[in-house]
This record gives sequence, structure tokens and C-alpha cells, in this order.
Amino acid sequence: MWGMILSLSSHDYNQLQIWAKLAYPMECCGLIWAKNNRKSHISKLELTKNIASNPLKYFEIDPKSLFDANRKTRASDNMIIGIFHSHPNGLETPSQQDAADVNEMGQIWMIIAKDSVKAWISAENGELHNIFNPIVINIIN
Repeated sequence: MWGMILSLSSHDYNQLQIWAKLAYPMECCGLIWAKNNRKSHISKLELTKNIASNPLKYFEIDPKSLFDANRKTRASDNMIIGIFHSHPNGLETPSQQDAADVNEMGQIWMIIAKDSVKAWISAENGELHNIFNPIVINIIN
């Protein structure tokens, strides 16, 4: 999947930046959805509560939100394809902690930093931290 291009609407791109700015100086986080297994086209973003013990430096998606989201996938053609979170420190790349938190290969990780959004996919032997490969984001109207 490396070399994949991810389609994201300009509305969703702007929404990610708004959520990050509203959460600042804490990290915001949430889920990335796609329809009908079309992993390269985001259908929905869902902001979740960050329950990390130190949300100024880390994120942890609320397990109840994740449980509810997984239940919703059973009754629809939408599926969770990844997560997003902000880096208030402005770094666009996944951290060592992000790499340690990966629990599934092929999952998309989006990072909101300053005025940009970058995407990564978790993969065996990835080029960053041996687990992440970059993804190109194609902003569509």
C-alpha cells in the first residue's frame, strides 16, 4: 500500500485544523472512516475524547467511543481505517510513542501539526521508526 494516495475533502482538511486549534495546547484525536472498503477515500472523520493521562503530550482515544464506532460499522457500509491526532509541538511526523501505539498494520495515521495535515500508513519495515510509510494526501473540493 506504500505509495498510496489518500483523498480528503477540503472541508475535512479544514475541520482537522480547527479541532487541533480548539484542543491546543492538548492533543486532539479521533477516527477516520471510509465507505465500502475504499481505504483511499475518507468518508468521515469523528472527533473523540482524549483520555490520555497527559493530553499535553499524548493521546488515547476513549475506549467507549471506539466500542461505539465499531458497533456502528456492523450496521453500515462504513469502516474505521485509522486514527488522527494533533501534535501541538508542530512536528508532522509520527513520534516514537506513536510507533509504540500501533496495534494494526495497514492503519492510517493522520497528524495535524501547525497548519498542515500529514498521513502515514503502518507497515512492517516502514521507513520511519520501522513502522510508518508516508501517504500523499490529495485535497478535493
